[in-house]
Amino acid sequence: GEDRVTRPLQVAMSMSRIQSAGALSTSSSRRRNYILQGHRKDAFLEYVRALLAHSFVLDSMATTLEPSWAHIEKLVNELHEMQAAKMNWQKESALAQICPSIGIFHTKLPLAAAFREYDAKYKISKRKFVRPSFNEIRHILNLAQMDALAENLRLLTLDGDCTLYADGKALTDKGMAESICQLLSAGVFVALVTAAGYGLDTKRYEARIGLLLESFSANKLSDEAKGRFYVLGGECHYLLQCGPDSKLVALDEKVWQKGKICHGWPMEEVKRVLDMAEKTMTETITDLGLRARMIRKERAVGMISLDEQGRKEKPTLMASLRREMLDECVLRTHAAINGLRTELPFCAFNGGSDVWVDIGNKSVGVRALQAHLTVEESESVHLGDQFSVTGNDFAARNAAATLWVISPIETGKCLRTILRKKGLLKVQSADSFAGLGPPH
Repeated sequence: GEDRVTRPLQVAMSMSRIQSAGALSTSSSRRRNYILQGHRKDAFLEYVRALLAHSFVLDSMATTLEPSWAHIEKLVNELHEMQAAKMNWQKESALAQICPSIGIFHTKLPLAAAFREYDAKYKISKRKFVRPSFNEIRHILNLAQMDALAENLRLLTLDGDCTLYADGKALTDKGMAESICQLLSAGVFVALVTAAGYGLDTKRYEARIGLLLESFSANKLSDEAKGRFYVLGGECHYLLQCGPDSKLVALDEKVWQKGKICHGWPMEEVKRVLDMAEKTMTETITDLGLRARMIRKERAVGMISLDEQGRKEKPTLMASLRREMLDECVLRTHAAINGLRTELPFCAFNGGSDVWVDIGNKSVGVRALQAHLTVEESESVHLGDQFSVTGNDFAARNAAATLWVISPIETGKCLRTILRKKGLLKVQSADSFAGLGPPH
């Protein structure tokens, strides 16, 4: 009756007031709630969240959550079939009508089964006062994607910062290194696809993944297994492969680039795009009073925080590059480059503490790897932490299935879950479930 409807609403309103009172007091609250900003929302996940809300409002999560996920699964699989058949899915798919910005689904998704597995551990359907969260929906989608790919996975690509390792740091997780070794030994290609553009300087890439390369030797991987590991730098420009000595070897572009991509793009157009990006970011620094400076590379331009000396020289400017300011710079720059009507693929993104514009993007990079390794899109998955429109993993959705993580901890758990679902996990650990952190 009325109590079943009003009680959850009253509780939710009360909790909202409590949270609002404390939200401004801590940066962690701001980070958790920043997903409320429009440019950081994912239309499909927001649709799922809204669809599941009725179960909470009616106090019927125990009986209606699974049927709701089954309905979403039906919509997703219908769209996938239309896309695979090259039909006019933008106009004929029910899901595309609901979420016009929906992208490509490279596999079907067993969402109802994924929900049952997740719910068995985290008891979402037993809750009475907290509705399914954004992160829980993301976790269930990840789990469904891992279920769908477990048997046929041939290429796994990973972002670097905040995915494989902490922002600006090197890989330190031995368990993650062990998981990658197992995947390589099982015949899966693994590639770090990173915005870090060190050219073909193998030492600089090795500095970030030294632990992983050492693990190849420690685990006595065969030369063939080592050769399945790649690093693709600058989004899509510089390819390196692991050699028999567990060191990276730079590959000539003629060996791996298929067609006119990356280094085949006209340099005058590359310069035009980068000039516009640099001009816009420089204007943003002045307009917003940011303590930042510009860096120009051959195929990228970036805005980074001033060094210590620069901060002393300009103490009156904004003390740090806040996320909102970085996003503002990204969106301004993106709009300015779009105004050029260029045909070059590019990526303008918030790196967490800086802003970069790269010529090319991870969609180009992943597809180049697929062509080089003769792997299909439906046999590939990309793990990353930046799938909003201001992130550089967003473009990878066009080329492969994706897993959205928020930290190296979640990445490690995803890798263990993939191994478990492939029947390759050597040691069953308590945190190997779902490749996910606790819902929070």
